[in-house]
Amino acid sequence: MHRASLIFAAFAALALWFLWALVPVGLSLVGQDWDAERLGQWGDSFGALNALLSSCAFVAILITLRMQTKEIAGQQEELRDQRKRLERSDRDAELQ
Repeated sequence: MHRASLIFAAFAALALWFLWALVPVGLSLVGQDWDAERLGQWGDSFGALNALLSSCAFVAILITLRMQTKEIAGQQEELRDQRKRLERSDRDAELQ
């Protein structure tokens, strides 16, 4: 399974690289010229969206960390309870 994931990631990266290499060809087919300065300005217009998505991703990471902390605390509590039950079971077995 892990190997298949790596192969898929490598294939996806190569496909994206290939598509990016074809952008000038695609632009010329639709009648647009490859003007890097103009395209750069267009890309810069998404700066606010980039900041918004980055902050949402950061908040999602914080929420995930909080959820994991709660889950680990719950597991530790269950382990303590299980340990206590096991100790009681051992004492009961010794008394019999």
